[in-house]
Amino acid sequence: MTTYVNNNSPSEEDSSRQTNLNQQSFTPSQPDMSTLETLPLSRLSEELLEEFCHRLPKIELHQHLEGSFTPEMVLDLADKHGFELPSHELEELRSSLQVDPDNASLVQFLEKFHTIGSLFTSPEAIRDLTYATIKEAALHNTRHLELRYSPSYMALKQSLSLDDVSIAVLEGVEAAKKDFPISVSLIAIVERQMPLDVAEGVIEHAIEFKDRGIAAVDLANDEANFPPGPFAPLFKRAHEAGLFVTIHAGEAAGPENIKTAVEDCCADRIGHGVRLFEDPAYMQELAQLG
Repeated sequence: MTTYVNNNSPSEEDSSRQTNLNQQSFTPSQPDMSTLETLPLSRLSEELLEEFCHRLPKIELHQHLEGSFTPEMVLDLADKHGFELPSHELEELRSSLQVDPDNASLVQFLEKFHTIGSLFTSPEAIRDLTYATIKEAALHNTRHLELRYSPSYMALKQSLSLDDVSIAVLEGVEAAKKDFPISVSLIAIVERQMPLDVAEGVIEHAIEFKDRGIAAVDLANDEANFPPGPFAPLFKRAHEAGLFVTIHAGEAAGPENIKTAVEDCCADRIGHGVRLFEDPAYMQELAQLG
């Protein structure tokens, strides 16, 4: 799958950069391929399998900034940025930030963002959260990260402007790229449950920031109640302006949303799309398109 790359992608020299991380040498190692020659992965111990997977260099194509904050990360930044948290106990906070077996639906998952929204107290907090997220990805040996975020959601929570949010995210990205051997491209999310004029503002904002680090736009949130069709003219505008387009579709609703995303919204990538199998003919058509 093609990665989304913008003009701010690091050079080959940047990508090979190795730095010190928390007083420890950050030197991602290559997997021991001789292990594969002698033993199937299914026979590796859990510990060895975890180590082997960690060592593999990775490309992350679908990561939400707002969904990446670990309880440890939040607590580490809480005092500095004055986060109002439901608890300062690690495990109690975890249940407010992360899904568990009782969270069976997309709506229940989205409820976690009530707590997450309280973290965007200032541009400085957004910058530090972005930096910490990329640092965490680098620790897992991710070499390229496509990080999507919602400028309107983050701005609305603390009455910030879209520019405030994206400049802070970009500052976090640039700081992390200097410290870790990782490249990052940004994807601006349009919130489908918000009014169309808000969506239009995000699209125009992303176009304005196209040469500053935003490589693509996305449509996300409550797919079941907000299909992609009404947003088609906005995503066509983004596509014609030179941005890549990815759409969350076929996750909480059927394959008809995937078809709308591809044919009307100019999507060159679908987020999730797990219900495409319900339309075998269209699945075959998309497979032939590559």
